[in-house]
Amino acid sequence: MLCRTGFYSNGNISTQRTDLNSLAVYTTLAEWQVHLLLQEYNIGDLISFEGIQQGISNTNYILETTQSRFVLTLIEQPLSTSFPFIFNLMKALSAKGLPCPEIMETEQGSLWSFLSGKPIVLARAMPGASLFSPTCSHCAQLGELLGTLHLAARHFPLQRNNPLGRQWAKTTAANLLPVIAQTEKKTLEAFLPLLLKVSDMNLPTGVIHGDVFRDNIFFEQGVISAVLDFYFACTDMLILDLATSVLDWCQSPDGRFETNKVTALVTAYQKVRPMTPAEIRAWPLMMQVVIARFWLLRLQCKYTPRQTNQMLPFSRSPERMQAMFASTEAFPALTCYAECL
Repeated sequence: MLCRTGFYSNGNISTQRTDLNSLAVYTTLAEWQVHLLLQEYNIGDLISFEGIQQGISNTNYILETTQSRFVLTLIEQPLSTSFPFIFNLMKALSAKGLPCPEIMETEQGSLWSFLSGKPIVLARAMPGASLFSPTCSHCAQLGELLGTLHLAARHFPLQRNNPLGRQWAKTTAANLLPVIAQTEKKTLEAFLPLLLKVSDMNLPTGVIHGDVFRDNIFFEQGVISAVLDFYFACTDMLILDLATSVLDWCQSPDGRFETNKVTALVTAYQKVRPMTPAEIRAWPLMMQVVIARFWLLRLQCKYTPRQTNQMLPFSRSPERMQAMFASTEAFPALTCYAECL
């Protein structure tokens, strides 16, 4: 996810994010602390535990017990009011059969506990690893998964504002304007009106994952085995998930959108949740919105890394993202893809 706060791999630990410069276990746990924690859960006795070096914002350990393998995430930020939404959503989707990490409840029925004065979450480890060169088949699977997720969560009772929504854009822009370069100011002036306007659009809304990048989807033997990191999940326009996935999954190395991958992803999504005519008309605008949001997030990471503690969601440069935003041919309306309609 954008904050890279969770990690749920079942054994393929070394496959994830090995190019980062700041890998660490921020809070070291002693064996006696883990034993003490497990007394709150009914998940068996501890066999072994090991720190996962790929943690970015939080501390993660892989635990093996007499029952199964679990990931312990020790959240380095204060207890958040978003936790009930995030963890209840993951539990609800897992119960509906989606390949989400199952959040383990304490014996008192809580979805999180505390250790060393910090909130912790235990989740069942998931099989598979990320694919960073997806094929049309992988894109189609993702489209089907997104459609299924959106429908499965349509009656989810909790709501959460988008953490990258209107207020975040206004506050972040105000904080960055005094410190960013002149060329970046010009780009921000172009992006900000769009980010403030988009919340007024009347498009279908519901629960979205919010962070559908390639490293948050695991595959095993060519089939999706896990969807991870729901820390940016929220209530917003459903099409934003689709636009984010196309942005990250359907481009060639030189930045061109690959029509066959876009068609495969969107067609599979449409078969599960048909998009409305208004969504199809809004498609180019939504692509601009997600590019603008992630460009602003990258800028925030650049100038306030200790405050945001966020990892760049993908490797494309801000300059390339700016060029994509300006291009009228980079993301044609979905009406260009007859298979999608």
